[in-house]
Amino acid sequence: MDRDVFQDWLDRVGAAVMAGDYPTYAAAVCLPFTLITETTTTNVEDDETLHAGFAGYRQMLEDNGITHMVRLSSGVTPLGAGLIVGNYTTHLLANSRPVMQPFVSSMTLRQQDGVWRATSIVNSLSSMAWPEARSADNTR
Repeated sequence: MDRDVFQDWLDRVGAAVMAGDYPTYAAAVCLPFTLITETTTTNVEDDETLHAGFAGYRQMLEDNGITHMVRLSSGVTPLGAGLIVGNYTTHLLANSRPVMQPFVSSMTLRQQDGVWRATSIVNSLSSMAWPEARSADNTR
């Protein structure tokens, strides 16, 4: 059951990102939200900052010709009532061609008012600036 919840969240929110659907994306995130990479920790405290990060990520997808984002769950652990953590791998593709190496993430979801929302993501990217600053040529 928890794995289905987690994969459904990944699929639904991934589709929202690819479609540029910020309201669906924002409804799936709990503020404050924390993103941890190999080199930085970013705390997103408000909707304005969340929206700016969403827009930057969308721009990176467009700039690199990314047409598909496939996120595959590899395991989920319940931490308590309404709290789960899961691991997943993200594949970013231009049609069927990988744009960069897949990367691994862990995410915590908390159920609030019957809705599962992300509270934190830890991923294997080396920089928080990656979505905005890295071109397709340096991601291969």
